Amino acid sequence: MLVARQQAFLDNGRAHLVPLSLEDIAAELDLHPSTISRATAGRMIDTPAGALPLRAFLSRAVPTADGLNTASQDAALEFVRKVISEEDPAAPLSDEAIVQKSDAAGLAIARRTVAKYRSMLGIGSSFQRRRKMAV
Repeated sequence: MLVARQQAFLDNGRAHLVPLSLEDIAAELDLHPSTISRATAGRMIDTPAGALPLRAFLSRAVPTADGLNTASQDAALEFVRKVISEEDPAAPLSDEAIVQKSDAAGLAIARRTVAKYRSMLGIGSSFQRRRKMAV
């Protein structure tokens, strides 16, 4: 079930992970989420990209700009990483500018969420990135 649902992730990487939670799996298998959690804890699966923990197939949902669909948190993280990697180093984008780009790309990410994702990725604020460039 995991492999079938996450085929795009296996073929194309983390940015293509589909939102899928323990609760989703539990509902489909008619089990309690804690049972699924225990069953997946510490388990690995061999994939063409190498051995991955089963938890790598799970991702929280992030709303899209249309409000009807969702994207995975990993896809949103990858979007933030990509936008920052493509920015002009002399003029780093603010979190608000990244939010505007995410809206244009169809992701509904709040400014605070962009800041959280930057922190998770180990990327500094626009001020810190500008300062680092000047040094």
